[in-house]
Amino acid sequence: MNTVVVGGMDDKSTTTRSSHTLYSSSSWKNPSTAHNDQELPYVVAPAVIVTADGKTDTGTSMATPMVTGTALLATSRNSSLASWPEAIRAMLLATSAQNVDGAALPYLPYGDHKDGAGVLNAAFMARLSATTYASPPGGNYSSRGHDMRTLNFASDFNSSTGYFNNQWQVYTSAGWTRVAIAWDGVGDRTNHMLDGDLDLEVRYASNGNLICSSASYDNSWEVCEWYGSATSVVIKVRKITATSTGTYFGLAWYSWTSPDD
Repeated sequence: MNTVVVGGMDDKSTTTRSSHTLYSSSSWKNPSTAHNDQELPYVVAPAVIVTADGKTDTGTSMATPMVTGTALLATSRNSSLASWPEAIRAMLLATSAQNVDGAALPYLPYGDHKDGAGVLNAAFMARLSATTYASPPGGNYSSRGHDMRTLNFASDFNSSTGYFNNQWQVYTSAGWTRVAIAWDGVGDRTNHMLDGDLDLEVRYASNGNLICSSASYDNSWEVCEWYGSATSVVIKVRKITATSTGTYFGLAWYSWTSPDD
């Protein structure tokens, strides 16, 4: 539940993104869970004819170290992230901007997306990890940001509505924007259910109208992506169910016009 499940993509040894495809041997079938909405993999990375440390090979065993290396790159730029794998997970999901299996993943649940949230983007991840983008709730932030914190399911959420007592207001750039949340979830192995279920909403700051929401049951992450003009939005988190006292939580958002920005 609290790992990053990595699939593979084939970049055809070219930087032309339109030529990139899913690696033919990459596993993608979602498992049977309580609500049948768990999404695997989370992200994909190059897996075909990859050379590293003098060795050339093919397989997801070559893709996974790229994701690990990108996470370590982020912690080298911001040491506080080393203690917050939930933030690392949210940031990886928010910055995987390219898709090689049709359209982008706009929210969860959304069918069986073979490349999950998309293709690892180490440049976006490294940029987002900078301490200048640390963004606790209550502020008014730019088109990139991340946060991490401990959530108490009893005191940090409204007892009537379930909403987190704080929110993040963000001024997004024109183009694509993705918001991702991730948290620690202890799974019931018999029923495949989490001890805490959180949903994600993004609304216009001006009128509260909904832009997108992500509301799966069996994932310990949610994601919202949309295309639009530059605008001010509010990011809201809602507790749906909880059988534990709390959890560790990460949030990230990123705006872009092209995966090569």
